[in-house]
Amino acid sequence: MTRQIGLIAACDLDGMIGYDGSIPWFNKTDLKRFKSKTSNSTLIMGRKTYASLPTNKVTGKKLSDRKKIVLTLNSELKSSDPYLIYTSAENDVDSNINQVIELADKDKDIWFIGGKAIYEMAMDSGLVDIIDLTIINIHAEKPDMVFEKVVWFPEVPYTYKVVNEINNTDDKLLWHRLYERR
Repeated sequence: MTRQIGLIAACDLDGMIGYDGSIPWFNKTDLKRFKSKTSNSTLIMGRKTYASLPTNKVTGKKLSDRKKIVLTLNSELKSSDPYLIYTSAENDVDSNINQVIELADKDKDIWFIGGKAIYEMAMDSGLVDIIDLTIINIHAEKPDMVFEKVVWFPEVPYTYKVVNEINNTDDKLLWHRLYERR
């Protein structure tokens, strides 16, 4: 089995992926799909994305069946959890990507799960095979939102092409767009 390196995200119709440190919607169908796609994988994310994840009430952990690698500029962060690794982010994108890929389990898929800077770094690396983007058929932006706190999904580079787009059969508000590297 060949290990797949992917990026998974959800955005609204305008491309919003977050607001003020959280996701500005709740969609149970999308969360179930995310769990199905990423279970038993290695997840790579930024510190703010990790901090925004809910903690499981039973296990006391975040995304407990997945290894998590958190890229951060804060080199002081440490973890005793063997499934949570903090690694220092530097200005050299290529070394960061190669470093986190080396930390991932060799026999498991890898998913980049956010935030925006992690998505940009992953897409620019040329190592991501697929981009799995869920588009939620809403406009999450509200009149009282502060524009500077809105986080947008980055533009997908030309090096990727859309290979599939389907409506979710369980929730008509969701559709899924799959990109592959050219």
